[in-house]
Amino acid sequence: MSNESIHAKNLNLNFFRTNILERYFNKEFTIKLPDNKRITEVKWFAIYDLGTQNNFGDVYIPEEFDPPTPQRVGSFSKISHNVSSNSVEILDSKTIRIPNFTYDGLGRRVNFWAGVGAQPSKKGFKIPDELGYLDSIRAYNEETIILELPGDKDVFMIDWVSIYDLETSENLGSIIISDGLNVPPSLTK
Repeated sequence: MSNESIHAKNLNLNFFRTNILERYFNKEFTIKLPDNKRITEVKWFAIYDLGTQNNFGDVYIPEEFDPPTPQRVGSFSKISHNVSSNSVEILDSKTIRIPNFTYDGLGRRVNFWAGVGAQPSKKGFKIPDELGYLDSIRAYNEETIILELPGDKDVFMIDWVSIYDLETSENLGSIIISDGLNVPPSLTK
């Protein structure tokens, strides 16, 4: 069977067109729903050959399905160096949005820092700043920034995010990442 005969069958052919799929072998891909439809409006979708009426696979969406959405996890604790923020939002499994972030810039070797355990400690890892750098962070004054967890790290692997001084081993402010977050997967590698 040729690739041209394999189609993606969308919600309802009266409203949506089908698209011819490329050949895929053991690859991940993202399906974008048409016309701003939401996954909660879909009952099922399938990889379907219209010519031979073959269903190559389908997925049914349960009525009680709760789709992942960005989640708020609280504000940075105000421990020292004027660290503060509004409620932090986990946008997806790797992306953290910190609105109105403030830090006075006067620490010694201060980084965005994440790890596991009941509270921030030296046992963690650096999170690149909003520009992707791992250097000590600068002063911030009520700035909204977006951080991306590095490499294969995601929010399901951490318990906290801290503004951490590596020289003094001091947590300047932190947030706890809730268990059971239902956030979208990251689409970046």
